[in-house]
Amino acid sequence: MKGKNWWERSLLLWNLLFCLLLAARISLLAANRFPYPGQTHKLKNGLTIILSPGSYFPIVALAVGYRVGPLYEKPEQAGISYLMENLMFQGSQNVGRMQHIRYIQRVGGVLNVLTSYDRMIFYQSLPSHHLPLVFWLESDRMARLSLTRSAIQREIMAIVDEINFRHSRDPYLEYEELFNRLLFPQFPYYLPLYGTKNNLSSLSPREIRQFYTRFFCPRNAVICVTGNFDEKTTLALFQKYFSSIPGGSPPSLELPSLENQQFQKVERTVGKETIPSPAIFLGFPLYTLQSKELPVLHLIEYILLHGQSSRLQKRLLVKERVVLRLSGGLETRGQVGAFKFFLSSTNATA
Repeated sequence: MKGKNWWERSLLLWNLLFCLLLAARISLLAANRFPYPGQTHKLKNGLTIILSPGSYFPIVALAVGYRVGPLYEKPEQAGISYLMENLMFQGSQNVGRMQHIRYIQRVGGVLNVLTSYDRMIFYQSLPSHHLPLVFWLESDRMARLSLTRSAIQREIMAIVDEINFRHSRDPYLEYEELFNRLLFPQFPYYLPLYGTKNNLSSLSPREIRQFYTRFFCPRNAVICVTGNFDEKTTLALFQKYFSSIPGGSPPSLELPSLENQQFQKVERTVGKETIPSPAIFLGFPLYTLQSKELPVLHLIEYILLHGQSSRLQKRLLVKERVVLRLSGGLETRGQVGAFKFFLSSTNATA
């Protein structure tokens, strides 16, 4: 029975995440052609709601998505979105530090968060009769997040430690950052998701509070609910918990167009004694990425890279044994992207 519940929750979360990711790209679609079963609503404060009922199990999943990420950051603020992801769990007016996680787990729920270059998604799955609990938790941190100086400094130090740890574990990481800078030469596409130690350490509490106010507001959010729930009751919960939150004034995303960008072949060779074996970063920029191309590109990604039966793994890792590590795939940053490969060689002199 435990296994069945786990699978049901997993399916609900994937269903929900797919729904919300599509919502984030709704601007690419024609009006009234949202390609997923469900109803969309909007509160007076600008909050977008997507309801998609349809589960026989007494489980519901909810996700809150914000339009935020490195593409919305200033150069000197690189990493502030990732910092905000951490701070969103450090307590609000009525919820203590890390209590959001404990509340969900206490009722048998699961939760996680995803931050990419243009969105941040908090999602959780739990028994249906506990849906009001999630509304209370999410509305409290949307309206009244505790951004104390001590909490901010603690999380900045934690991320700096994380960056140091990642670099100590992966000697190729600093070259991956250089590779991304060559692949995406224009601001803000090259900004690192985790930020830099210097930028993070220079952020002031005032800057962070202003960033929170601008981006973590109803007018900049989409909330999706899927699973076993009553639509009328759920809409009433939205009114109760979210309608009184000020809508906010999020800035529009103005990105430089790369449609006419002519990409020139770029090669760079670097060497360092601490590198254990030669490696190659290979990237193909996609400056005119369209939504209809995504399924094809993801299919190519799986055929080439994912699983032991994928073409490159079978040939390079299993048959010829010429690489130690092989990774990559499609990476999107707003409406542009790249198809990337990373290979480290088994031959120290390659």
